[in-house]
Amino acid sequence: MHEWPEMETRSGPSAKPPSYDMAFVSTATNQRWAMAVEAKVFPTKGQLSEYMKDVNKKFAGGVACPLVGEGGMIGYLLCDETDAVFVAIEKRLKQILGKAVEFAGRPRRTSDHIRANAPNLRLHHMLMVFQRGPSERSSGASQK
Repeated sequence: MHEWPEMETRSGPSAKPPSYDMAFVSTATNQRWAMAVEAKVFPTKGQLSEYMKDVNKKFAGGVACPLVGEGGMIGYLLCDETDAVFVAIEKRLKQILGKAVEFAGRPRRTSDHIRANAPNLRLHHMLMVFQRGPSERSSGASQK
């Protein structure tokens, strides 16, 4: 898997386009259509700055997914506090995150964003908890 360039929002013909950590690209109809997914690591439940920068500048700002109204953020947690992370994201976004009944048992939420120069956006927030190996858990070794 590699980064996917967003050709629609680059600033000029010779400018390097912004890129996504990964993207789902339509190969059947229009290869310009890409649903972007960005991923960030959360060392602690309170370290949201890089995650929120992508949410606000790339997605809500219209740089990411300029042709579609869906996108995704994946947070890799080094702590097991998904609810606390979702509460912190809600506070930063000043909105309550939506829950899907189909995924009630999964750490997944959505936020909605109105964008000026792109379709309105539904952003999917998915959290994954990094599980340490048995030797790290028993010895109390820290993650580098």
